[in-house]
Amino acid sequence: MYNRAATTLVMCAAALAAATAHRLNTDAVYELADLAFNRLVAHNCYELYDPEKCNELSDMSAKDVRLYFGGMLTDNDTVVAVLPDNDAQLTGKPHDAFFVLDPFPAYKFGHPMFMFYVDIGVTVWKCEDTEGIYTVLNDNSTACTQMVRSRWCNERPMTSSWDCQVKFLPMVVPTKSDRRQSDNVLRCVDNKDTFLMNCPRLRDDGAELSDECNHLKTNNRGCTRGNFKCSVPKPVNQAVMLFGGWSRNMADFVTTYDLMSLRDKLVSWGFAENNIRTFFANGINMNVDDDGVEYSAASIRNVEPADKLNIRRYIKGICSAQRCADTFFLYMSSPTRKDGNALLWDANGNGLVESDEVYTSKEFVHDISHCLARRVVAFVDQSFSGLLTQHAQYNRRRIDNVMIIPTTRGDDWTPRHSFNAYMRESSKTVCLSEYIMPFQESQIMPPVFTGAQMEQEMKNITISGIRPCVPR
Repeated sequence: MYNRAATTLVMCAAALAAATAHRLNTDAVYELADLAFNRLVAHNCYELYDPEKCNELSDMSAKDVRLYFGGMLTDNDTVVAVLPDNDAQLTGKPHDAFFVLDPFPAYKFGHPMFMFYVDIGVTVWKCEDTEGIYTVLNDNSTACTQMVRSRWCNERPMTSSWDCQVKFLPMVVPTKSDRRQSDNVLRCVDNKDTFLMNCPRLRDDGAELSDECNHLKTNNRGCTRGNFKCSVPKPVNQAVMLFGGWSRNMADFVTTYDLMSLRDKLVSWGFAENNIRTFFANGINMNVDDDGVEYSAASIRNVEPADKLNIRRYIKGICSAQRCADTFFLYMSSPTRKDGNALLWDANGNGLVESDEVYTSKEFVHDISHCLARRVVAFVDQSFSGLLTQHAQYNRRRIDNVMIIPTTRGDDWTPRHSFNAYMRESSKTVCLSEYIMPFQESQIMPPVFTGAQMEQEMKNITISGIRPCVPR
């Protein structure tokens, strides 16, 4: 007994000395992440989720997994993690580092990811008591890696149940900081081919931190704040595109490019630029350059931050205006919670979802109820989007001129860019009913909602209201 206690003291002293002398180097980060990934794929998840996704995970190589890391600060400060829905057992607890393994980077946020924390200098007994991964690194320092689980999870610590995993990237900030998004040290890592060598390109810092039209700021006189005034004497096509984004890591450059290409497609279909309003992250105040295509803030018209008050005010403004909208088209693509509610922008930067930073399915259906547009067409290109159509079914009498096309079922995640790409390839003469085809072909038919008025009309009319229409 005495010898074990003495040995423990010696090991603790050596580990603490090693932790004080240096922090984790890049090779150590990859080593810890690789050990964690191998432990994950060794578990059987077939009883916990559908076989298709489990097959994806079981057959996956680490080279298919995106790695995010935040920690090993030069001043030896610890870090804390904040999740949008506060849904973890360790929120606010300091650790030496955090890393996230995203095994499904081709899906929109809302899908499960595996999050771990790392503590340096923990004894082997303490680490293994919590089923952590105890590691002696090449430089003889020691680390304990532990999975972060949902606070609602009843599974054992290292199991891979989807319900036990986080669904969004955390905000990882120094313990001694103000704990705001601007302090976030979580970064995608791709400088070694152990994991996916393809980090998403992020928007420029200057654009990301813009306060333009921020409803929490006092200087917003130049903003339209979602006001809408119908300026034409006859109905025209109107459109709203909503990309919530939530944070810089989750609203990357490709999302911005998708926004631009979809806007261009709507214009080619006959929507006037002035009648397309975009609510994107915290707004756009930047140049976008991709494959020689450049957009400037001046050329991207009618773009506002994804502020809930402005969004709802604008949608209800169109719906309440007499003889204003022929087709009212809405495209929604935001990080989504498992309850189907969409995250907007983290306006106050604290990393936690507030009531004015989430747009619920109930609120959306309420905003388009009894809409005076001739028809309302909503494409919901986000995870768990089938839940929105289920909610619409309960309010069928109030939305009989509405068609809602989700990209997935109420219990599934949505691939990035696939539906957007399908739309870009479509002709302006394609019937509305044809947009259901990609799901029928892939045998993952989501619950499309069609109001009484739209059940027949969708077979005879295009998005822009052209008759007759043609099959794709």
